[in-house]
Amino acid sequence: MNADHDEVRLMLGAYLLGGLAGSDRATVEEHLTGCPACRAEMSSLAAIPGLLRRRPADPAPAADPATGPGPELLPRLLSAVRDERRQRRRRVITRSVAAAAVTLVAATGTVAVTRTTADRGDARLVVVASSGYATHGGARLDARAWGTSVSLSLTGMPAADSFVLQVSDDSGEAEQAGSWGSTPSGKAEVTGATSMPLDHIVALRVLDAAGRVVATADRSR
Repeated sequence: MNADHDEVRLMLGAYLLGGLAGSDRATVEEHLTGCPACRAEMSSLAAIPGLLRRRPADPAPAADPATGPGPELLPRLLSAVRDERRQRRRRVITRSVAAAAVTLVAATGTVAVTRTTADRGDARLVVVASSGYATHGGARLDARAWGTSVSLSLTGMPAADSFVLQVSDDSGEAEQAGSWGSTPSGKAEVTGATSMPLDHIVALRVLDAAGRVVATADRSR
């Protein structure tokens, strides 16, 4: 590891939050292409957008748009991510359950999918509600050197709960790609990330705090 590596590693959280200037963003993306350690770290930071949405408002002055979030915010978020990861390990869902869930999604036959051409490196999915819910919307998956960026736009969300975006691949593995808090308006705009390559992703699921499936999207192959 060298100084450049350490510098890029410190920028990963801001990269995921969209707080980097164009030149810094390009530097991070170039570094991620050749650094498995930073790609793994990037995946582990997927919960940051959700944690930021759940963070209570502080009386601190607003950040300067030219410099982005204050220096104290990212360390606090990273600490919260580590805490959340420890909690997640205690309630991890087994691989067999994840595989069964993907099978269940495929069996419902209720998800419409629009895929773009492979050379564009993205895919767009329609998210539909599970039985008993009204959540619906769209998802965009964008290939990255380190994995896949996932953007959700949802309406009809339950108002009082916390939620997790889970991504499943063609081997039956499931990985958390993001999380967020309550949605009093019923709307959510979520940006997440996963280390899974775009070509291997087969399904997205939105889960509530109890692990119930709120909405699904299936990527036809």
